[in-house]
Amino acid sequence: MRCSSVADRLAAFVDGELPQASAERIKAHLAHCPACTVELEEVSRVQRLATTWAADGSDVWNSLRGEIDPPQADEILELVRALETEVRALRAEVATLRSAVNRPQAPSYGARRAGYIGSPQPCLRIV
Repeated sequence: MRCSSVADRLAAFVDGELPQASAERIKAHLAHCPACTVELEEVSRVQRLATTWAADGSDVWNSLRGEIDPPQADEILELVRALETEVRALRAEVATLRSAVNRPQAPSYGARRAGYIGSPQPCLRIV
């Protein structure tokens, strides 16, 4: 079994959601692969932490804030607000650029003179 395949299934393995045959193949792989064993320990640790942290879906920030030191929580909240402001500014800039790109422009003097108006690509003009 490849490490990438094992890594994709580790969460299901830890939760006991895999069929017996798949679980046995992963166990055999873990027996000789230190990198995947470290990954398994990390997935197990994260899942243990996730099960101990109970938060109401509507009150996630307040629950999380209780887990963080107060000065650190204020710092994180300030960073999140700054990022939200930056994202709004970037979205406005993208919208402006899109409208500029989609705005039809008048043909240049050279294009009008050469007779390229209305054709999608310049064509050979025979004189």
